[in-house]
Amino acid sequence: MIIVKSLDDPDTSFDRFDGVEIAGKVLVKGTDYTAEKGSTVITIKALYLDTLEEGKKDVVIKFTNGEAKTSLTIKKAPEKDKPADQGGKDSSSPKTADSFNPRMLLIMLGASILGLAVCVGKKKTDNCS
Repeated sequence: MIIVKSLDDPDTSFDRFDGVEIAGKVLVKGTDYTAEKGSTVITIKALYLDTLEEGKKDVVIKFTNGEAKTSLTIKKAPEKDKPADQGGKDSSSPKTADSFNPRMLLIMLGASILGLAVCVGKKKTDNCS
């Protein structure tokens, strides 16, 4: 966001606003930027900023009675840390039951049923306690 205020007459600065240039290119109002009163408030849209190469860019805010100049520096956004390809799994995630092997549950269930059957069979013959 760029705010430009006329030193002579801040109340009429927006009325004299005539456009924006970045790096010598005239921007399209409504497509590349928005402008509104409050002195003159210019908001460059992210879609336009994404088209700019890295580096320092001259910015000219034009008015019918002059211009205001400034610059901005475009930097590449830092990339988020990406884990090595692990089939879409993030290695920083805590271990959960996702890696649980259901076969182990079936083996334990089967052993319990077998133990119960043996005990019931002995109880009939031997009085298992």
